[in-house]
Amino acid sequence: VSRRLGFRLLALIATTATVTTSAPCEYRTLVAHANKVLGANWDAELGATLTSHGAPRVLDTTTSLLAAYANAKQQPDRARTEFMSLTGAQWSNGMLPRHIYAPSLAASLWIEDELIPGPLAWNVTGVSAAATSGLAALPLFSIVAERIYDETYDSSPHTADAVSFAESVFDSLYKYHDYLHTERAASDGGDGLVILYHPWETELPTTSPVFAELMREARASGGLANWTAAADDSFPPQQAALADFPGNATFGSELALAQCIRAQRYDSAKIERHCPFLLQDVQFNSVLQAADQALWRIVKLIENFGSASKAQATQSRIKNVKGWAAKKPVLGLWSQARQTYLSEFGTGENGGAPKLSPVDVEVVSNLAALYGGSLPGSQRDALTFSMMSSGGSGSFQCGSYPVPACGCAECPAFDGGVWMVQNHFLERGLRLNNAVSVADWVRNASINLVCNTSMLEDPSSIHADPWGFHRAFDQVTGAPLPDVHGNTSTAAAAAFVLTMREDATDPSKPHAPVGHSVVLALMVVELGLAFAVGVGCLVTSILMMRKLRRERDAPLLFPQRRQAERQSSAVQRQEEHQERQQQQQQERLLSDDADAPVDQLMPDTEAPMGIVGFVASSVTLIPGLRWLRRGRGASAAGGALPLASEATTNVGRWPKATCTSVIWDWPWPMPHPMRLPIPECDSQRDCG
Repeated sequence: VSRRLGFRLLALIATTATVTTSAPCEYRTLVAHANKVLGANWDAELGATLTSHGAPRVLDTTTSLLAAYANAKQQPDRARTEFMSLTGAQWSNGMLPRHIYAPSLAASLWIEDELIPGPLAWNVTGVSAAATSGLAALPLFSIVAERIYDETYDSSPHTADAVSFAESVFDSLYKYHDYLHTERAASDGGDGLVILYHPWETELPTTSPVFAELMREARASGGLANWTAAADDSFPPQQAALADFPGNATFGSELALAQCIRAQRYDSAKIERHCPFLLQDVQFNSVLQAADQALWRIVKLIENFGSASKAQATQSRIKNVKGWAAKKPVLGLWSQARQTYLSEFGTGENGGAPKLSPVDVEVVSNLAALYGGSLPGSQRDALTFSMMSSGGSGSFQCGSYPVPACGCAECPAFDGGVWMVQNHFLERGLRLNNAVSVADWVRNASINLVCNTSMLEDPSSIHADPWGFHRAFDQVTGAPLPDVHGNTSTAAAAAFVLTMREDATDPSKPHAPVGHSVVLALMVVELGLAFAVGVGCLVTSILMMRKLRRERDAPLLFPQRRQAERQSSAVQRQEEHQERQQQQQQERLLSDDADAPVDQLMPDTEAPMGIVGFVASSVTLIPGLRWLRRGRGASAAGGALPLASEATTNVGRWPKATCTSVIWDWPWPMPHPMRLPIPECDSQRDCG
């Protein structure tokens, strides 16, 4: 819980981390300078970008792919050309090599200012027509191909070129993925994980202490005994003067391992049995996982938009590509105990199946698991927490600038620096996992690192010093680390451009391409329509409110109200007229009967008249007569006269004593109430 809460707090702090720089350090200016570096490092004869200005004509595939990736938007033609140059060196077994040498260097054993040996040391004759190394390239190809397709499709004159490009590179992409998932797959299944045969196939710096430890294990296993003695003395002294030289023991072991791989004629099964270096690297497998998904999307767009013949040709491969894309092999490298991803290593000695165990060292490539796609939330939080926390095991916050090549506690004596390429992979992986605040924090750090060394003066050309596009920087001071590629590193410039620019979210576009100006015009029109609708609703509401107010304050102004008022007045006048007529009739009756004797008002006492009839006739003759009911009893004074409703609803027999007398209270003044006799009821008949 404390780790998760700490991550939330650090993420909140990261959102406030902004770049406070002067105007010349504005990131668009830096991107423009980075594009100048890429343009200056272009080699037209090789059709690709060299590692730095004036560098030997050796192509590092990762560097060239990043350059093609960065050029895809501004120079799609150059990006396609570079991509095709790299895939043109593909081996017969489908492998795409890490290093490609210019034809003029084909007979070179060592190349000046290059740490790795030349093509003569690899001797790839028979497996490749080009001069290459015997190492596998980082599988960025499908990711970059998808990007080039996407950017080319957005340019309407090149829409057909985009589909044609995807069709032309699919075979190379499929063969490389098939090679990795078959020949490089772990012999125990591994759930899609692939194995590397050499430290130079990873993206970690060659001076990383993790390689020193792994090469000691490889040498101790005895698997390099046949090549170690020759390799220790086989490199020239000037190699040790290079900035990325890892030391005599480590470098000699790496050369012996390269000779072991060459001796097996690059046969994967033999290499796993005889060469003691088998590594399931987190970063390599994470990039392959993302590339498998990109290759699946390329298959779908060829199905939907490609030619019928090409779509038919891909049908036999769809099942394999779909199976690769459905897996998430990187999840198998998660260490629950360490709460991080760890690569696994084995020596494969004794000719048996390789037994791999976790490499318990925190390095930046472990964090690159984010690049492979969406991770479980708890794992994402654990990685970002270690990335941003300082002190303790697994922390990477060792200075002012993130993210160093090695953890603070694991590599206290190693200043691996902050590598621009690794920051690109981390920034993109964080965004894929919705850790946007932390991604912004890494991006701002990259801007600050470049800015601190690039804008101290106004350079007139890319050769002017200082220039900020170094491969690595000190994580404490931000100063560039010594490097053979100097301050015009292609990898650093391309990674900076990519870090500053978002990827497209939907590579396949079934609709017609639309230019940015058209999109902007549509947005303006939609905003105008939305504003007009809003104003119309507001005006309508105001008018309705005013109408309701007038109706309330002046109701007679409305015809319906006037008609209702007239009808109400007519009814009221009619009721008043009827009431006056009734009053006049009562007055006439009272005035006519004022002097009449009582016996004329009452019926004959001898007549057998019931109480109900008597009351009805009395009420009819004398309107306004009020009579009082007495309580029921046996005496005349206490007797009671039942109402007509009571009399008619009573089904029983009343005793004779109950019908005795009634006192009538006349409405005009009299000297005393009059007691009038009422016929007694016979016991055999109803009193009513």
